[in-house]
Amino acid sequence: MLNVWNRVVGVSDYAFKDDIVKATLKGEDLKRVKHMSTDHTAALNIELLKKLSPDLVVTFVGNPKAVEHAKKFGISFLSFQETTIAEAMQAMQAQAKALEIDASKKLAKMQETLDFIAERLKDVKKKKGVELFHKANKISGHQALDSDILEKGA
Repeated sequence: MLNVWNRVVGVSDYAFKDDIVKATLKGEDLKRVKHMSTDHTAALNIELLKKLSPDLVVTFVGNPKAVEHAKKFGISFLSFQETTIAEAMQAMQAQAKALEIDASKKLAKMQETLDFIAERLKDVKKKKGVELFHKANKISGHQALDSDILEKGA
């Protein structure tokens, strides 16, 4: 979305399955970008992070203690723990600002799309829904981004 693959050194494994990543990460960048552990709730792979020597690690905080521990090794973080769509959009805006990219048009289009969905669904009776994570034995808890998506769209 932000056209910065030439500045990325590593991404979580699961991101390589994402449609946006598949559509935008190509060629030499695809070969160069390292696959990182998917488990954001466990300890971070500090050894790999040090080897990659990133200027900044952008991450969802599943385990704040792991991030604090990694900071002791001189690794800089921009960490997020979004639980709503609005917080996710704020996180994207912060990432764009850190990368010195103007994402205002893209964020405005996202908001326009969300407003369109809200308008279309305002008179639709809400249904109960469950979203399964990448493993069938993991179900999203109440305070998660998934919860906000289900609440607004289900």
